[in-house]
Amino acid sequence: MPWMTIKGNLGFADAATVIDPWVISEREAVSAAIVDCTKVPALFGEDNRGNVAWGLDIQTNWQIESGRQGPRTSGRVDEFAWFAGINYHLTAVPYIAAMKSNLLPPAEFLPPKSNSADKFPTVYEQIDSETAEIWTEYFETIKHLQNNSTYTTLNNVQRLMWDVHNITVSKALKTFEPELQLLNVRERQFANGFGHSVEVLAMFNLNTGYSTIYSLNQMFPHRVLRLLDLPPLIFGMSIAQNTMISLYMAIDQMVQLNVWTDFVETLRDAMAIGSCAVKLQKTFTNYLSSPKGNLITLLTTTLLTC
Repeated sequence: MPWMTIKGNLGFADAATVIDPWVISEREAVSAAIVDCTKVPALFGEDNRGNVAWGLDIQTNWQIESGRQGPRTSGRVDEFAWFAGINYHLTAVPYIAAMKSNLLPPAEFLPPKSNSADKFPTVYEQIDSETAEIWTEYFETIKHLQNNSTYTTLNNVQRLMWDVHNITVSKALKTFEPELQLLNVRERQFANGFGHSVEVLAMFNLNTGYSTIYSLNQMFPHRVLRLLDLPPLIFGMSIAQNTMISLYMAIDQMVQLNVWTDFVETLRDAMAIGSCAVKLQKTFTNYLSSPKGNLITLLTTTLLTC
């Protein structure tokens, strides 16, 4: 696993550790460190594959490998890449919060060289207060679990991870709206839908352990979309990838038409009704196991039966 630049070649645990999150290998290492420091064998398994933080790590690697954080060959993260900006708040920010909870050793984060530094917190005090509070709650929960694995359930930890993920992304979406506009129209539609989909994934408390997220990521496009890419007929993409791209583009269209928030609220109200929640969860699970059609349409159809 790659590690960080060290001032004076002192070693990772030293207070002089300097992390440059704009170097691809160091961004990857930051993401991996969050998984490593949150091990709870009794809850996540001895191999740690059940750790709900795998979602952050696998997503980071997919974004890098697919070129969404800039060309991997350059060795550096593009400071103006939309995915890189959102991802900073799901790698560097939680790392800083984990330091605050003493789950990771002290380190200094370097700011971007070109983009606005105030978009990228480098110390705990710079993190949005609500975001900082919920990340701290998450890591303090992990610390309690490491001392007493019966402190809470895996289901509750997963819900807390989705709460913190949802809050982080919703705030980051507003911060990086200018970067979103830099993308070509197809990639922009995909990215915007991708960002807003977190609201639905959180509602269904999707498991973010290694196996589930690894399988899900096989359905994501392995390259940046081009202007002429239109699902379901994108050349070189699998049926599942075309289906997933269609879903995110449909979500983007709902956002543009100002109906996405109403849909999410209706879905949330229905999920509060036991019998309806069971039906919706089944629809969601069936879709992920074999993506066919449009998830939004399938969920809407299910809502009509509630």
